[in-house]
Amino acid sequence: MSSLPKRSTADAPPRLTNVTGRFYEVDSLAACVHAALSYWGRSVSYDYVAGLSGAVFSPGIPDNCVCAACRANHGPDIRLEFMGYALGFSVESAAGPTAPGVREFTERARRAAGNGAVVLDRGWPCWSILADWNEDLSQRSVVSTADLECPCGIRRDSRLHILREADKCLTPCEAFRAGLRFAADVACGERDVDDWQYGDKPYQRWLAQLQSACFCPLGTGDGWECAER
Repeated sequence: MSSLPKRSTADAPPRLTNVTGRFYEVDSLAACVHAALSYWGRSVSYDYVAGLSGAVFSPGIPDNCVCAACRANHGPDIRLEFMGYALGFSVESAAGPTAPGVREFTERARRAAGNGAVVLDRGWPCWSILADWNEDLSQRSVVSTADLECPCGIRRDSRLHILREADKCLTPCEAFRAGLRFAADVACGERDVDDWQYGDKPYQRWLAQLQSACFCPLGTGDGWECAER
């Protein structure tokens, strides 16, 4: 995929400071990609992005999550590169802030952001977008979906991705077909990745947890709000 020409400083868009959607109502990866596309002036709906990511066909839950309502807001990035081919951006990825070479990567990310790139953080509790470039990685602020009880931040297990605007490699029809093929694998549970569950497994977890009157395995009184997600 070829990158588009670099923007001049005068043509650079304003800093990305908003990700549309509430934490409990949208998939955070799809919401962040949608925010990046909007930032670049791409007219694509959130629903279309969520469809290509597979999020609308089957949620995912981590194996070690205490509560089954802890769905894939901070899940794997197995679809990010495909979304780039389909929607028109390139992806450069690196491990988190303790990985070898991360300083060089974040310096490239800082320069890329100055040329209109968007830097995503796959961390907890959800995906987010870097908003500034403090030298201390743990102090860099991020933006994500609204109504988060626990604020996002760069953590030891974060994974960073530079998204650069580029040409689409798939036509809308090709993207639609490929997205449906992936969705079928997800819905059948055939796209499991390490430490995550898809397909009917989250539903079995939810059904088991609903045997509790309050839904919450920790016994908190507002557990039913989690069930309604």
